[in-house]
Amino acid sequence: MGFKIVREDGKTDWGSLRAVMYCLLATWVVGVRLLGLDPFDDLVAGKFDLGVIFDAAALLAVYLFCWHVMYPNRPKVNL
Repeated sequence: MGFKIVREDGKTDWGSLRAVMYCLLATWVVGVRLLGLDPFDDLVAGKFDLGVIFDAAALLAVYLFCWHVMYPNRPKVNL
């Protein structure tokens, strides 16, 4: 998916981890809250059908959009 949270020397890469968390948060807000894509809603009822697969694929698409388009173009703040 394009991310590594551990550097070559074995230490945590906090910048990459922060990018992953921002993209997951944006995916949750856009995909689940605004678009209503919630694959876990059907799984609780015990159903696993094509709708669950499409919801999961749509959430993955929103995440990849956030990772490749929104996060690299975020406003930079220098303090």
